[in-house]
Amino acid sequence: MIKLTARERLSCDRAEELITEWMDKTIRHQCLAILAGSIEKIRQGTPSGWSVTLCPNGQAAVRLTVGMLHVCDLHRDAIALTLHGPSQNAAVLAPYLRGDNLVDLQWCASGGNTPRPNAPLFPSTPAAVWCWFRARDIDAVWPLVRESYIRLIDLAAEKPLNPIVRRSHSPGVIDYLHATFPEGLPVL
Repeated sequence: MIKLTARERLSCDRAEELITEWMDKTIRHQCLAILAGSIEKIRQGTPSGWSVTLCPNGQAAVRLTVGMLHVCDLHRDAIALTLHGPSQNAAVLAPYLRGDNLVDLQWCASGGNTPRPNAPLFPSTPAAVWCWFRARDIDAVWPLVRESYIRLIDLAAEKPLNPIVRRSHSPGVIDYLHATFPEGLPVL
């Protein structure tokens, strides 16, 4: 379990140290580009409606929260993206998703006329489906999920930021992203 002080959350150096320690170099840049592009998108539309957390719940991860939803988590070997289930083609993701994620996407795509097979991670937004992918698959997955992911971010931005998340905001991650992408944060 990783416990960060307020000073460490502010530190670009600490963010870089932790992220480079646990994210594989071959996939780090692509995953960070998705995170940075997501932040750039939400900052333009809802500047106070998001937060990025280094080591949420003591995990070796970076989490972007928009409104009340976790929309992007970067882990050692995985990336979790929350997708807009009704607009996502579940079949194309079958080779990349965990079984429970696939079942939830299929349920959303069917219109939700039957009882949901798994309890939703975000009960306030039934269309949101938290999906885990192996980070090494992100180049193949990203084009397949980009539109439903952006749609979900727009939906999540309609709600105010979870106040608990605001307290764990980690500005050092933002500074690290700007250092990683000195020509400007990527656009989704």
